[in-house]
Amino acid sequence: MTPHTFFDGTQTDDVEALNIINNDLNQGVKQRPLNTTEQEIYARAVFHASTLAPYLVDALALLRPYCDATAHVLYTDRFSRCGLSHWFFYGNHTDTERAFLLMHECMHILNSHYARGEHIGANDTTTQLCGDLEINTTLQLIFHKADPDSQPLKDAIFPENKPYEFPTRLSFEEYFALLPHEDQKKESTGSQSSNDNGTGGESFGNKHGDFEQSGYVCDTPTPEQEEGADTAGIEKATEAQQASTKDKTLANIADERKKIEGNGSDNTILDAIERHLRPARVSWKKIFARLIKHSSQNITRGRTFVSYRRINKRHEGDIFFPGEVTYSPSILIGVDTSGSMTEKDLSTALNEVEEIVRVNARGSHIRFFSIDSEVKKVEQLRSPKNLRLSGGGGTDMSAAFRYANSLKRSKRPDILIVVTDGYTDWNSIMEEYTHAPYQGIIAVTNKNAYEKASQHPHNRKTLHIVPCFDET
Repeated sequence: MTPHTFFDGTQTDDVEALNIINNDLNQGVKQRPLNTTEQEIYARAVFHASTLAPYLVDALALLRPYCDATAHVLYTDRFSRCGLSHWFFYGNHTDTERAFLLMHECMHILNSHYARGEHIGANDTTTQLCGDLEINTTLQLIFHKADPDSQPLKDAIFPENKPYEFPTRLSFEEYFALLPHEDQKKESTGSQSSNDNGTGGESFGNKHGDFEQSGYVCDTPTPEQEEGADTAGIEKATEAQQASTKDKTLANIADERKKIEGNGSDNTILDAIERHLRPARVSWKKIFARLIKHSSQNITRGRTFVSYRRINKRHEGDIFFPGEVTYSPSILIGVDTSGSMTEKDLSTALNEVEEIVRVNARGSHIRFFSIDSEVKKVEQLRSPKNLRLSGGGGTDMSAAFRYANSLKRSKRPDILIVVTDGYTDWNSIMEEYTHAPYQGIIAVTNKNAYEKASQHPHNRKTLHIVPCFDET
């Protein structure tokens, strides 16, 4: 019996595998439920993945697997239906490698890559690529923790490798910004699966703009493949089921933190997964760049001036010369802790705070406070993981601006940020902001309150009101 060649040039001569593959191809079967052999292979991979990352067990259970003879690697559509290729089942892979792939796919759903891609205008192929770049570094951490010598699917794409050579642990949106802009928003040309027998296509060595991909990329599901899944009777996960799974996964991560608390274990993996599960809704990097550039106070990030606080060591001799000091803006952040803030609102707010700290990690002076109807203790903010929230009473966000206005000039922030559900007296806020000698931003976690706030008459001094809620 002639060996079967997969898209990447590898082959199988296993008789059982060849019988299954040839039967699918000869009968023109494209999408179908898993057979008994495939169910066993899939179950072993899920078990291995659950052992490596038990907090992902609910996400793995959400996947609806089926065999897709037209796929090269695998893909997951927006309904959590996972199309698995002949290569996945009958290629020369270990359970560890298959576990890597399944964890990868469930994280596409957990991280809401389809919705995030639509939000920034990325086509389907770019959405898959940016998602892969975001996910794979985190997965690499998981596998290396279990086995430092582990290299599951070393040919998968990683941001630090050529041709990208991007920083690691960036977000989906940040990788999107790094890719060539001329190709990002073009109409998708469909799946990378161009041949029905799964032996050709572009999943390996695919071009994207100026980059020649040199690793495995998820297939991009086509309408034909999704229709084939419908015909094969593959169940769709609902939005409610996906949202519930995300909540369960976050709870699992919280439980895992409690288990390892106090034993010196590193939370890097859990932090990475949680950050991508709850990505910041506000593009703080762009907002800060714009505010600083156009600030009436002429604040310029990266602006340098000479100072004897830093001696210029390039000059030799007995005479000391001043060195250059880089100026960074001071930021004051307040989080609404009034009774109207739900647990979801607070979670969103803290995630935005974490992103603000991450974006301004180099040099910015950041202080933080809780606020309900009054400003609570103001403290230096270095890590959002150590935040202590207090409050729970009435709501008056104008108190944040009143407090900032009362500070001595040397203590005033360059930028004041308040994260709130938006259920507050906007007239009082506008009145206080009229006297503000700083830039003000209010991030609103509630969609209805944001829409009302956006319609509020603004005075000549612009208060920046930005949404930070999930559009879905």
